[in-house]
Amino acid sequence: MMRLIEASGLGVRYGSYAAIRGVDFAMNDGEYVCVVGDNGSGKTTLVKALVGLLPYTGNVRLSIDAREVAYLPQSHPADPRFPATVWEVVLTGTQRVERRLPYYTRLDKRNALEAMERMGIDALKSARIGTLSGGQLRRALLARALCRAPKLLVLDEPAAGLDPQSTSELYQRLSSLNDSGIAILMVSHDLHEVARHATRVVEVDRGIAFDGPIGQWPHLHEDDNGSAKERSVDG
Repeated sequence: MMRLIEASGLGVRYGSYAAIRGVDFAMNDGEYVCVVGDNGSGKTTLVKALVGLLPYTGNVRLSIDAREVAYLPQSHPADPRFPATVWEVVLTGTQRVERRLPYYTRLDKRNALEAMERMGIDALKSARIGTLSGGQLRRALLARALCRAPKLLVLDEPAAGLDPQSTSELYQRLSSLNDSGIAILMVSHDLHEVARHATRVVEVDRGIAFDGPIGQWPHLHEDDNGSAKERSVDG
């Protein structure tokens, strides 16, 4: 099994504040890793540092090309006045910095269409991006990311603000992507969905408080007020 990411002594500071410190972390090809923790615990900081989106101290080794990593932030504004269609937005995912062609190729268009089909939004091809529901927008952005043919998909609270049905559908599609061989590193507070789909949980509290199989995570079985299923860790 190939090691995708390996970090040792990882730290990130915002001025005098140490957001995370002394983190040792490794992730293998094909894993589905969920990062959880309280507000301000450093979850988003950790995943951004791991994929090179923040300056850090310590060592991080990424064994795949940075172009094979797709990152989706927590939120993306959808202005109803924005004139681009879903097709146009998804198609931009085929662009490469090193490529200077002023047009999209047939392969680009085929890849974009296949990505839309995988996310179940091909029927929305002509819809304006700003008119989509929250769940549809997340799937459109995932389709855009899939155009990169990523080996690692990094997500920050992908279901934030979605209704339960949209949340469940989104996680099912993420699980399908993982089954197809795409490794997933995700920040989430949806413990019910995490328990169903993730293979591993990493709890962060400015460092690693727990790292192991989801079934061994102590907090999954804690009972705050009579029901472990209702417990979630916000982030």
